[in-house]
Amino acid sequence: MRIQNPLKAKFCLILSIGLLSCGDDRSGATSPEVDSVGSVSVSQATASLEEGDTIQLTASVTSVSGSALGNANVTWTSSDPMVARVSSPSTGLTILIVAEKEGSAVITALSGGKSGTSNVKVTAKPEDVTGNYFASIGGVRRSLLSLTQTGSSVTFQLEHAGTTLTGSGTLNERSVTLATEAGPVSLTLALEFSPGSTSFDGLYDFTSSEETASGTFTGSRNPYPTYDVTANGLPVIIEKDYIDLGVIDRVSLFRSSSGHDFSDDFEVCRSMKHYFHPVSTVDWSSIPVYSPIDGTILGWSHEGDSGTAITIGSRAFPGVSVTIFHMSPSSPPSLGDEVNAGDALGTHFGSGTNSDIAVGIVVPNLENTGGHAYRLSSYFDVMADSIFQNYEALGASSRTDFIITATERDADPLTCDGEAFSSSGSLANWFEFQRGDSHH
Repeated sequence: MRIQNPLKAKFCLILSIGLLSCGDDRSGATSPEVDSVGSVSVSQATASLEEGDTIQLTASVTSVSGSALGNANVTWTSSDPMVARVSSPSTGLTILIVAEKEGSAVITALSGGKSGTSNVKVTAKPEDVTGNYFASIGGVRRSLLSLTQTGSSVTFQLEHAGTTLTGSGTLNERSVTLATEAGPVSLTLALEFSPGSTSFDGLYDFTSSEETASGTFTGSRNPYPTYDVTANGLPVIIEKDYIDLGVIDRVSLFRSSSGHDFSDDFEVCRSMKHYFHPVSTVDWSSIPVYSPIDGTILGWSHEGDSGTAITIGSRAFPGVSVTIFHMSPSSPPSLGDEVNAGDALGTHFGSGTNSDIAVGIVVPNLENTGGHAYRLSSYFDVMADSIFQNYEALGASSRTDFIITATERDADPLTCDGEAFSSSGSLANWFEFQRGDSHH
């Protein structure tokens, strides 16, 4: 008979309470090992999304023995969160991915040193350009473009200065091309929209029996900035003369019959800008042209065979702009370029036309679409006193020397055939400079 060691028996009793076995002098029994991660896969392995879409990805974690590990911890990452991002930190088997912008990203699920991936491709969300846009032709803020999109087809209506043009075109991603139907007036537009179709930059090409022109065509769903002339009076923006007065012999009056009809939303059939007529003894194409204000290039138009018109928005009064016509720019202008008063812009185009300048103001007007209207003002009415002194030295006694009032013009009305004046009225059209130099 074998006598059991009492101490050993007591120790085995304690272990047996802990659910462990204990025998006579035998050993070598072990506890089962925890299964380790053998592989990780992600469903979906590939995914195609549009900007703004979301997708749920699921990781499958399998042990080395082939069993599913439903409680495994998973770390999710994106190779490019700017394209496709993990919506929030998570260690679960599922995750939500948000498509941010066009591009490709790899989503990785990591668990137990093993990883699986999903290749996500994000494409641009198809634009819906339907809506109304406050448009600027050549930088002049006076047009309303209405678009209606059906699939990739787009129809348009453009309202500008009392005229309406219609046509159609196509959408390709964010690019829209539009054109009028066959007729006496031809307009084509090539526009590039911002994400969300909130605005566009582009180009226009226009042909009619009276003119041909091409240039910038920009727009936004946001209304134009305005300046309230009634509440604040006319702003002073002209800090430098836009042209050398030493080579100018006369200036046309505001509301004259010089040139062609150039009027605003309040008046019709009158020239509401100023022509500067150079003296005959100089090369007109060599006359420098300068920015008269501190501002930003809003756009430009190429005026057939008469040079380029550039529109500059006032930095101090965003609803106010000046347009200088018939220029040869010294370098191609760019939208948004900043200029200061006195900066050289180029030269006058040549002897085929006078140089002219217009001042446009977008004013509040609740009766019109967008709550605004386009008003033209005399260059001399928004000129600093220090600049007008240059004209006083040439015989001017008052700014009114350069302006026909609306009342005076209404009492001596002009008639128009399209843009051309068919009668010239009886009022003087020009202010002649007085000096004794060789130019005059």
